[in-house]
Amino acid sequence: MAYIGPEPNPGQNREVDDISSSFNGSTTAFTLQVSSQNVSPGSANAIIVSLGGVVQNPGTDYTVAASTLTFTTAPANGLSFFGLVLGQGIDAVEPADASVTATKLASPLDLPDNQKIRFGTGNDLEIFHSTHSDVVNSTNELRLRSNDLRLQNQAATQNYLKGVNSGAVELYHSGTKQCETSANGLAFPSGKGIDFSAVASGSGMTSELLDDYEEGTFSPIPDAGGGVTFTYAHNTGFYTKIGQTVTFQIYLMFYASSISGGNSGNGVAIQGLPYTIKNNDRYNPAFTVGRTYNFDIDSDKRIYAYGDHNSTNIRMIVESDDTVGALLTAGQVDQSTCLTFISGVYCI
Repeated sequence: MAYIGPEPNPGQNREVDDISSSFNGSTTAFTLQVSSQNVSPGSANAIIVSLGGVVQNPGTDYTVAASTLTFTTAPANGLSFFGLVLGQGIDAVEPADASVTATKLASPLDLPDNQKIRFGTGNDLEIFHSTHSDVVNSTNELRLRSNDLRLQNQAATQNYLKGVNSGAVELYHSGTKQCETSANGLAFPSGKGIDFSAVASGSGMTSELLDDYEEGTFSPIPDAGGGVTFTYAHNTGFYTKIGQTVTFQIYLMFYASSISGGNSGNGVAIQGLPYTIKNNDRYNPAFTVGRTYNFDIDSDKRIYAYGDHNSTNIRMIVESDDTVGALLTAGQVDQSTCLTFISGVYCI
């Protein structure tokens, strides 16, 4: 292990530079040098000092601290000086447990490149710097424990990753949060999502960001305007929204239970889709009518459905071959009880 304390000079006696020219009867402290380089004997017993031809008593007549020699009595002007730093033996004394304090170490503690700090009986954990800075763990897990944890750039102006105590782990890009863990999995801030821009795109591509997912229910409501009242036993809707696309299914048991005079020809709309259909006068998405029951239409007629753009309404069309068709009317669903299944996909 590295030596702690003044570096020893085993087997080497060195005469220190003459300091007598600085004696003036008042100065007591002098710097010890060999060939104009500071030297540290290590202790008063590791240097022989002579004043005026008289060998001085170490610890009584003088003390040594690092490279400073301090006399108890200031040497008089004109006294001669001689000093000899003795070659030092190495006293390999093991310090007691927990006895080396921070004040005994250099601050900061510097290690050259590729010198490692090692932990564990088998050097299980190593910390060192070569071309890069490395923390190498070779056994079991590497655990970092903190109330909160941040990985930041060197200037501490941007987060890379943030761990919140008993909460989320957040990921950042250029200092902006992109996602975080939640109680249900992975959560994205508004406007963020899964970016598919690395894959090939169609010529009409407008977005490659999957930024929304939602599941839910809604209540479709039949409506034919004033003068018509509907009664329904079931009006259940289910939907899934992925990005800007909504998929839905409807189960509707209803009928026009009250029609005032002259309103039986009013067109029927099924209202209440969970999101407004895309606003484009050329966009009326086609929906599928899975079944109808008790609708009062001729046997040669068929029912189709579509969505009104910029609305939450479904329209139902009754038509035969090669005809424009007409809206389903209140008078055609006035029998108790009418039934229909409708499903579809539309953009918002």
